[in-house]
Amino acid sequence: GAARHMLSQPDGVRQLQNARMLFEIGLARSAAACGVLPKVAPKDPQKALSKTTAQVKTYYNGWPFPLYKSQLANWKPKGKGPYTVGILFDGLGNPFQAYVFNSLQKFLKRSPAIDNVIAVVSEAGNPTKEVQNYQSLVQQGADLIIVQPSSAPAMLPVVKDALKQGVATVAYINPLSDAAAISVGPNVYTSNGQSFANLLKLKGGKGNFLAVHGIRVTPVDKSAFGVYNALLAACPDVKIVGEIDGNFAPPAVRGAVLQFLATYPGSIDAVYQTAVMGPSIIGAFQQAGRPVPSVQAAAAQKGDLAYWSDNAGNGYQTTGFAGGPTAITNLMVRVTLRMLAGQGPKVSDIPWPQPQITQANYKQYAKPGWTLTTPGTVEQPRSTHYSDRDLDSLFTHPERKAKGF
Repeated sequence: GAARHMLSQPDGVRQLQNARMLFEIGLARSAAACGVLPKVAPKDPQKALSKTTAQVKTYYNGWPFPLYKSQLANWKPKGKGPYTVGILFDGLGNPFQAYVFNSLQKFLKRSPAIDNVIAVVSEAGNPTKEVQNYQSLVQQGADLIIVQPSSAPAMLPVVKDALKQGVATVAYINPLSDAAAISVGPNVYTSNGQSFANLLKLKGGKGNFLAVHGIRVTPVDKSAFGVYNALLAACPDVKIVGEIDGNFAPPAVRGAVLQFLATYPGSIDAVYQTAVMGPSIIGAFQQAGRPVPSVQAAAAQKGDLAYWSDNAGNGYQTTGFAGGPTAITNLMVRVTLRMLAGQGPKVSDIPWPQPQITQANYKQYAKPGWTLTTPGTVEQPRSTHYSDRDLDSLFTHPERKAKGF
């Protein structure tokens, strides 16, 4: 939800561009019809997923980054513990970020395996400062560091150096996609991609669509729009009337949409976006006195579901997916505690499952009393979290029980 990943170095840009190009080519070749999201096998040359459960394998459908066997498969923290965990976030620009940042500290501190949590908020989008903060956490004795990388190319050298010193790293939301770290975050192919395919089908594969980016240089935005563009290639009757930037920040989103609407008098049938910006998009249409189109509820906010529920009787329809902060916090804590127990992750990347919200089930997510301005991300059902059995299959030594969860 709060992705920032300023790919400022050429090698990192090239690596991501190549991955995206291969991903889009593979998707385009397998696309069957407008509004259909095909199955695309992840790039797993080392067979890191070979012994995971069938359910876990579905979480990797279309995974847009190469997978590696983890260098942490037999990692253990030094000593018998309890241990020190560092948390380093790339700014706290929205409620989602703040919730996860605070919740991680709360739940990690409950474990007897941890006696110290050092939490730091870095200057958003400043890779140099973030690297300095990361190195400071290593110097302060962190055994494991949870980091939200603002730049993978900038962060990877210090992550690899830390691993040589016995310090493990778990990347949050923004992937490092390297064998030297574990990256935990959304699979935009199965979340954004399926919800957009549903939106295309809902609109009959035609109409005027407006695109709202988050931050274009982030992997989450590039990956989301990679699958969006590939799906659009099968929909010749959809016209993209504009692409604007919301930067994931409510005032910026509203301002960008209002500016576009001021110069575009034509009709708009649907708006698709990266994540979390739905209520601000809807609010901008209302402020401009324009009919509200179907606004994709990507990483649905409470305001999205309130508007959807309140206006369904007037014919409002849309699609979306849930990506609750409690769910990602739960997964991050479980992965961290398993690693501190010496379970050893098998694979470099662990997807965060995010369920679809559709016309058939949106009432299960909407709560009485919510309005368009109610802050917060819609939570997802516990049934959509990893089962212990599925998570066990992603670790080398699941018999080594984690403490405190």
